[in-house]
Amino acid sequence: MAKTLPHHAITIELTVRGAADFFQYLDGKKCRTPKIPRNAKAGVKWICRVNGEKHDAFAVHFDGSWPLDKGRYMSANGAVVANFPPDRRGPTGRFKYFVAVFYKGRIWTDDPDMIVW
Repeated sequence: MAKTLPHHAITIELTVRGAADFFQYLDGKKCRTPKIPRNAKAGVKWICRVNGEKHDAFAVHFDGSWPLDKGRYMSANGAVVANFPPDRRGPTGRFKYFVAVFYKGRIWTDDPDMIVW
């Protein structure tokens, strides 16, 4: 039986205070640019929290330069999951992606970085 690799978990934290907002990305318990070891992970799993509460209305988008599955992903069952190709080939380095969170009738957006090595 083949070993199933875990997904690297990233929490999207959106804090909304009136018209002000800020995003943080928690890689484990640390706020930082996530660093994903491609050969040790199946891919990435994002979850979202708004003002400290679990939130399901969000999406993640990455373009053709990404080493993960390409495309736009809306959350399903409270998470977005993207996998590395089975052969683990593709670029390494720093990549930008796009996050959109729908909250109280508004769409909040950000374009964070991720490092894949």
